[in-house]
Amino acid sequence: MPPLSASAQQRLDAAIRQHKQNLDAEFTQRFEEEVARRIREFVVPHFVALYEKAVKTRKGIMDREAYRLIWSCLHDDSRKSVSSEKLNKAFTIWTEAKLKVLDEKENPTLKFKDMPDIPGTAAEWRAASEAAAKQRRSK
Repeated sequence: MPPLSASAQQRLDAAIRQHKQNLDAEFTQRFEEEVARRIREFVVPHFVALYEKAVKTRKGIMDREAYRLIWSCLHDDSRKSVSSEKLNKAFTIWTEAKLKVLDEKENPTLKFKDMPDIPGTAAEWRAASEAAAKQRRSK
């Protein structure tokens, strides 16, 4: 094949560059469309399913009434008018929620052997049971 003239070579090089740019643009467009399709078909449904599972399995650490009580005791607008009874009830609820709110490192659970008032023998269990029954009857 005979060599091309300089202007013909320049036109050929320009045509090759233009064709490569067109191929790159087409590839980029097809790639982006495929990524969007996979996100739409696989990623989004996966995260929607995770979200729905999280919502369905959420148990909460207290009921709405307990939450509202604590919230009302802490809110600046109502804090001054909260009764001692309401404050004590909120304090008790929050104290009971402590095991669910703090992790084991922050609030370690007592080991069974370290728990006071746990009967160690059958006779101690019977005596504790009788004392509890007696206490309930006296109320």
